[in-house]
Amino acid sequence: MNNENSRIERAAVRGWEPISLSLIIIDFILFASGAIAHLGIPIPLGFGTWNETFLVPAAIVEGVGALALGSMSNDFLHIAMTLVTTLALVRLASLRD
Repeated sequence: MNNENSRIERAAVRGWEPISLSLIIIDFILFASGAIAHLGIPIPLGFGTWNETFLVPAAIVEGVGALALGSMSNDFLHIAMTLVTTLALVRLASLRD
């Protein structure tokens, strides 16, 4: 009976792992985007542009938040790819204007 309960508990925990990882990735993207936006770089969203005022302290805090969330994940390669892709898209969008 005890072995069956532990198997059910492990399955329940594994069921939450994709949701938790998704939330961490979304938070990472929001923090990183906020840091970029607070450096005065507009971020195109497809339906509008995210513009923030130039605030270095806010960019630092949000950048540290993004780094903290990134070190929680074991998938540094995908996080780096997302960050580089985002920066490339922002750069391309700035060249269009």
